[in-house]
Amino acid sequence: MKNWKDLLQFYGERIHNWEQPHQRSVLGISGMEPANLYGSLDGACSTSQSPLKDCQHVLWMRAEMDKMDLSQDFPEPSYLADLEKFHRWLGFVQGVLWGHGICDLDELREQTRQVTHAAA
Repeated sequence: MKNWKDLLQFYGERIHNWEQPHQRSVLGISGMEPANLYGSLDGACSTSQSPLKDCQHVLWMRAEMDKMDLSQDFPEPSYLADLEKFHRWLGFVQGVLWGHGICDLDELREQTRQVTHAAA
């Protein structure tokens, strides 16, 4: 990966090529959904959306992130706000990709490192 746009493109391709919708077990404990793991939250952590809907939302977010101009050299306040938003959204996108088993953590970590080291 050379830059953020390449990374976003890759994530979009992974979602489009994904064929087996399943949810990764939490902390490697099969059958334990977040609501069961943290039962005191009374279902506050349960996922009500389907993997397909989650991925559709991620594709929309990816398209919106692609529109953000992160190429400025001088850190204007609007640029810093966009950069902060971009990183928040990137974390959400990566969480969905990991949560549904589309990418594993090592893969996500390595891709992010490639882009951040290339940008430095």
